Amino acid sequence: VFQIVLGYLDSKCLKHMTGNHSQLMDFVSKFLGTVRFGNDHIARIMGYGDYYLENVTISRVYYVEGLGHNLFSVGQFCDADLEVAFRKNTFFIRNLEANAAHKNMTVLQMDVKMTFLNGELKEEDTVISLTAYEDADHAGCQDTRRSTSGSAHFLGDKIVRWSFKKQKCTAISSTEAEYIALSGCCAQIIWMRSQLTDYGFQFNKIPLYCDNKSAIALCCNNV
Repeated sequence: VFQIVLGYLDSKCLKHMTGNHSQLMDFVSKFLGTVRFGNDHIARIMGYGDYYLENVTISRVYYVEGLGHNLFSVGQFCDADLEVAFRKNTFFIRNLEANAAHKNMTVLQMDVKMTFLNGELKEEDTVISLTAYEDADHAGCQDTRRSTSGSAHFLGDKIVRWSFKKQKCTAISSTEAEYIALSGCCAQIIWMRSQLTDYGFQFNKIPLYCDNKSAIALCCNNV
């Protein structure tokens, strides 16, 4: 029996905020605490409501008094079936069901808290697997026509890494875009395996799932 310490980041970006409560439908005035930004400024969360972006509804958006920008989390846009692509200090939102929502919004970095979970892990009856999923959006950027690589890594049934990043080069086909995303995801798997080896975990096979048969065939070609 050995002990392992796990940590995770509790990001304040989970609180979806706007600086103008008139944009929030069904606004409810309620003090919900404070939030600290990356520049050490502290603001009060004064309530919440539903925010409408064209034909998409983003529920329970928090209103922060004095906030100069609208601030939402990427996860909530994805839950609303919106595609998000990053470019320098801005990101673009595209509606997958229609062609209405293509907006520029400022990205603000927020302060995070570190929470530690301490517990015992029994080696003889605990099985932990490392699994990865990969996907690519070919020519998804409307400005540069570059593709976007997306990946998710699970340790057991818990997600430990999520990535959504624009590729550095322009892919001429969906197969090439998927292959580039696969290579980046594989490199991350190798790094994670080396780090977990220091904690006594051994992985003989790590499944990496891809939904493009052409990219899988290209990976199997050693020429």
